[in-house]
Amino acid sequence: MLDGDDIWKKDKLEKQIPYIIKNDLYLCGTWYAEIDENHNFIKSVKTKWRTKNKIILRLFRWNPFSCPSVIINKKCFEIIGGFDYKSPLACDYEMWTRITPLFNTEIMPEILTEYRVLANSTSRNKNIYKEHLYIMYKYFISMLFIHTKTLFNSILK
Repeated sequence: MLDGDDIWKKDKLEKQIPYIIKNDLYLCGTWYAEIDENHNFIKSVKTKWRTKNKIILRLFRWNPFSCPSVIINKKCFEIIGGFDYKSPLACDYEMWTRITPLFNTEIMPEILTEYRVLANSTSRNKNIYKEHLYIMYKYFISMLFIHTKTLFNSILK
């Protein structure tokens, strides 16, 4: 989901698509730079939580993906059903919590996106924190179910 004021680097697709193919990824984000409304650099965001297992743990606390940096395989949408708009301020974060446990997921270690930070943007909305808490709770319950089911299946074998 690329907002009209966010920017992809010119070679983003040429770099990210081969990376996705090489690593058999279904959800792939990138590092990104934050810029202001005048295109002034604010900071680089280079998460160390790049691989699936680390991303799964990180999703309990915050969203490690910059939505404009993400490329998703169409199969993910077909299987999980796309965005859940019950959390309109954080529907991307909610979707990552459903995709990451099921599919190969990674954050590519290269800045290929510039994310514009505005004072009145959705990501600065104070109500987003309520939605994040709801999503974290829902994610925790689903992960608990997945791991309990796996544990019981291994015991029964």
